[in-house]
Amino acid sequence: QRRWLAQHLPGADAVYGWFADSHMVLPTRAATAAGVPVLVAIAGFDAIALPELGYGVYESWRAPLARYVLRNATHVVPCDETMIAHENRYSAYPDRLANGVRAHVPGFETPYTVIPFGFDPSDWRLGPAERPAVVCTVGHLGRERVQRRKGLDVFVAAARHLPDVTFRIVGVPDADAEAVRQRYEAGANV
Repeated sequence: QRRWLAQHLPGADAVYGWFADSHMVLPTRAATAAGVPVLVAIAGFDAIALPELGYGVYESWRAPLARYVLRNATHVVPCDETMIAHENRYSAYPDRLANGVRAHVPGFETPYTVIPFGFDPSDWRLGPAERPAVVCTVGHLGRERVQRRKGLDVFVAAARHLPDVTFRIVGVPDADAEAVRQRYEAGANV
């Protein structure tokens, strides 16, 4: 990064980075010193903490680095207002868990503009009105920790209550499929 920044930063109009994490510390520091604006897009991992799942940058040694980036950026671009502040009412039920950047970055005063992820619905066909009942989840689900974090246990438990509905999991490596099936006691409809 140092070499790249030394070469490209002097002519840059801005530094733009995805996620407030360790990879943005040096670009933020260098750009700030050079008077170049820093924009950081945030979208989840860098805005929340789920202690029971060990999820979120604030659940790791990188928390102070993320805080540095968010406090020193010129502008933050969250994909949703909940990245700035919200209450998680589910993970610690019945308690509410404060989340969002304001909960994890004391003194956060960086200006921000919400820019939602989006798509043009006219680009997507709805498909036939009558179709088989299928519930699908997709993700890179190779490690047990990630499977828990993404809720595979809840997904498979829901399938037990709806035996006439197909539940499809996309993203488990073939070599791990049988272990996942056994771990979560997946039925024939999964």
